[in-house]
Amino acid sequence: MATLLRLLLVEDSADDAELLLRELRRAGYEPAAERVQTAAELQAALARGPWDLVISDHNLPGFSAPEALALLQASGVDAPFIIVSGAIGEETAVQAMRAGARDYIMKDNLARLGPAIVRELREVEARRARKRTEERYRQAQRMEAIGRLAGGASRGSAPRSCASCARSRRGERASAPRSGIARRSAWRRSGASRGASRTTSTTSSP
Repeated sequence: MATLLRLLLVEDSADDAELLLRELRRAGYEPAAERVQTAAELQAALARGPWDLVISDHNLPGFSAPEALALLQASGVDAPFIIVSGAIGEETAVQAMRAGARDYIMKDNLARLGPAIVRELREVEARRARKRTEERYRQAQRMEAIGRLAGGASRGSAPRSCASCARSRRGERASAPRSGIARRSAWRRSGASRGASRTTSTTSSP
């Protein structure tokens, strides 16, 4: 079963575009392709996305592969960029690779295109998987930090509560002796009063 390939093709020649699409089908892909020829058309197509791959001729009337690559990078679309050209010098190809192109293939050697696409799509998926893993790791770190902060706040509130309890207990201990002293003083006063009453009664007897 053919693999769907959402392809953005920067190519001014309809015949060359058809040859390229035929090679993709031979390699096991079912290309859903849009062909553009100018910077404005490329920008509009990038905004419509998503795209799995961008293939560009090197030289077009009023446009070029380096310009197309710069627009792709500026758009933020994560798709490999491969140059397929009829004539490109080695120095020019090296510069394009340094700028971010993933590969360059000559139009008379399109058999290289299928394996190059397989490699690049695998790398894209691996890169996206790494990003997902990194994002999950950052999320876990954020949750761990929140947990530590919450735990610290909980532990910090406990001593204050215990301190209040301690003050309350000290107050209870301090008040207990005073209450006992007050009871003993009252008892003594009561006893003195009873003794005075008995003395008075004895004195007044004939």
